Amino acid sequence: SYAARHFLRNAGWEAGVQEVVKRLGEATLVTRVFLIDNRVDRLGGQIGDASIYEWSERSLTSDENEKRILYLLRRQLIKEASSGLSTGHPFLFRTKDFPRKQQEMLCTLGIRSGIIIPLFVDRQWWGCLGLEQCFVDRDWVDSEVGGLQMAGQILGTLIASIRVEQQFRQLIGNVQAVFWISSPDGRGKQYVSPGYEEIWGASCASLQKNPSSWLQSIHPEDRTRVIDSLVKQSWGEYDEEYRVLRPDGSIRWVRDRAFPVRDQTGAVYRIVGIAEDITKQKVAEDQLRAATEILSGLINHLYSGILVEDDMRRITHVNQSFKDMFNIPVSVQSLSGVDSRLLFPQAKRFSDRIEEIIRDGTAVIGEEIEWQGRLFLRNYVPLSIADRRYHLWQYRDITESRQAEEQIRASLKEKEVLLKEIHHRVKNNLQIISSLLNLQSAEIQDPKAAQKFRESQDRVKAMALIHERLYQSSDLARIDFAGYVRNLTGHLQRSYRVDASIIRLNLEINPVPMSLDVAIPCGLIINELVSNAFKYAFPGGKSGEILVRFVKEKDGSLKLLVRDSGVGLPEGTHPEYSDSLGLKLVRSLTEQMGGEVRYRSQGGFSCEIHIPCTKVLEVQ
Repeated sequence: SYAARHFLRNAGWEAGVQEVVKRLGEATLVTRVFLIDNRVDRLGGQIGDASIYEWSERSLTSDENEKRILYLLRRQLIKEASSGLSTGHPFLFRTKDFPRKQQEMLCTLGIRSGIIIPLFVDRQWWGCLGLEQCFVDRDWVDSEVGGLQMAGQILGTLIASIRVEQQFRQLIGNVQAVFWISSPDGRGKQYVSPGYEEIWGASCASLQKNPSSWLQSIHPEDRTRVIDSLVKQSWGEYDEEYRVLRPDGSIRWVRDRAFPVRDQTGAVYRIVGIAEDITKQKVAEDQLRAATEILSGLINHLYSGILVEDDMRRITHVNQSFKDMFNIPVSVQSLSGVDSRLLFPQAKRFSDRIEEIIRDGTAVIGEEIEWQGRLFLRNYVPLSIADRRYHLWQYRDITESRQAEEQIRASLKEKEVLLKEIHHRVKNNLQIISSLLNLQSAEIQDPKAAQKFRESQDRVKAMALIHERLYQSSDLARIDFAGYVRNLTGHLQRSYRVDASIIRLNLEINPVPMSLDVAIPCGLIINELVSNAFKYAFPGGKSGEILVRFVKEKDGSLKLLVRDSGVGLPEGTHPEYSDSLGLKLVRSLTEQMGGEVRYRSQGGFSCEIHIPCTKVLEVQ
C-alpha cells in the first residue's frame, strides 16, 4: 500500500523507489535493502549501467570501492542462483555456507545472511529485490519469505503499470493533439495532455481551475452546436469540428472525438477523447475548394468540350460546350454521376475506340474523329488523384476550320499557278529583250558598242534565268541558288566561247534557299565578275582558274567570293573608284543589300562580298 501510494504520487516510479526501499528495510529490520535491474547483462551492458536503488542503516558506511565490490558480489550471487530466480524461486543464503574465499569477502562487508526475491514485469524477469543482514546470523522463516515474495509481486506489478503510464505520457507529450478525460456529462475536463496549451493557447492549470473553460474558448458560431452534441459522447457518436478562439485572437480548427468508458454494469463512468488540430488541413481544403471553383469556372467557359469521368466511367464533370457539340438533350447538371457510355450507345466504332484508349492508359493528343458528319480533334489524358484514376477528354469541333484550311489551300494553289505563269511570262519577256539586243548588236559596226550590247544582253539573261528557276521550282518563295549559278556561269562560258580545258570554272555553292530580293543582286554581281574574268583575266590564251564560292556563315550572314588566277587589275587601278559599269553595278548592288565589298589584286583578282544576317532575316 505504501509503495503504491508513493509510486503513483510521482511522475515516474524512480522518484519514489528510494523511499519504498527504505520503508521495506525498516519494516523487516534488516541492515541493507537493494533493488537491482537484472536486464543489463542480457542487453550487453556494463557494470554501472543498471538502475541500483539501495538503503542501509546509518551505522553502515562504505566508500565507492566497497560499493563496487558489493555490487559485483551481488551480481555473482544472482548469476549463481539464476536458474531458480528466473523461475520465481527466492534465494536464501548464509555466509557460513559459502566456500572459504567467498565467506571472507562477504564477512569483510559485514554480510552474515540474506534473501534475494526475483521481480517479474510483464511476465519477464526484470530484476531482484535483496535484503541483507549484517553482523548477526538470521534465519528466514517461511512467513517472512512468503511476505517478501508477495511484496516482490506487488512491486513488479506497480513497476509494469508505471512504465505503461510513463510511455503514455511520453507519447501524448509528443503528439500534436489533446488527449482528454472528462466526467460522463462531457462538460468538465478531469485531465488534458500538454497539447492543450498549444492548441487552446491556455495552460492546463487554468483548465483544472475551471473545467468548462475549454467550452468558453469555442467560437460563438460553433459553441451551441458543440454543447448540444455533448450528449452524443455517451453514445460513442461524438465527432465534431469547431473553431477555437485563442487568447491572442488567432483561430485554430479542431476535430474532437469521444469514446465512452463503461464499468462492469455497463454504465458510463468516464469519457475519453482526442482533439486534433486540423487548421492546416482546413486551410488546404479551403485552398483546394477555391482552386476547384476557379478550375470549374475555367472549364465551363472553354470553347473546347470537356468530359471528366472516374474509373467506373461515371461522369464527374462536363461543360456546356461538350453538351452542345454532341447535342445531348439534358442539362449539364443532370449528367453528373451518369455512365458516360450511355452518351454514345449507337456509335459502336466511336465507343470501341474510347474503350481501346482507356485500356491502353496512355495520353492521346490530336486524334481526329468523325461524328455525324462533323470532324473533331480529341485529346485524352489519364489522371491519378489520391490513388484514384480519372479520364480527361477534350473535344474541339474543327469542321469549319478544316473547311477553311481546304479553301485556303486551294486558293494558295491557284496563286502558285498564277505566280509561276507570271515568272514564266517575265522570263519570256526578258528573253525577247535579250534577242532584240542580239539582233541590234549584229548591225553595229563599232566593236566597243557591240560589246556593250552583249554585256547588257548577259545582264538581261542573268535576270531571266532567275525567273526561269522560280517557275520551275516547287517553292516560289525560295530559289535553288546553286542550280542557278551553274546555269548562269554555263551561259557565260558559251557566250564568251571559253574553252573549259584552258579556263577552269570551280563552283562552291552551298545549298542556301534564297528569295528574289537577294538572288537577283547576287546573280547580277556574279554575272559582272565572271564576265570580267573571262574578258580580261587571261589574255593571249593564258590558262587559269575562276572560283565562285557562296556560303552561309555561322552567324547567319552570307559570303560571296569570286576570284581568278589571272593577271589582275592594271597597276594604279582602284576598284573602289573605277568608272567601269560592271564594278559600279557590283558596288551599287552590294549597298542595296546592306553588305560590304573587299577587293584584292595580288596573284589575280578577287572580290569578296559580305551580306549581314539582319538583311537575310529581313528577307526571310
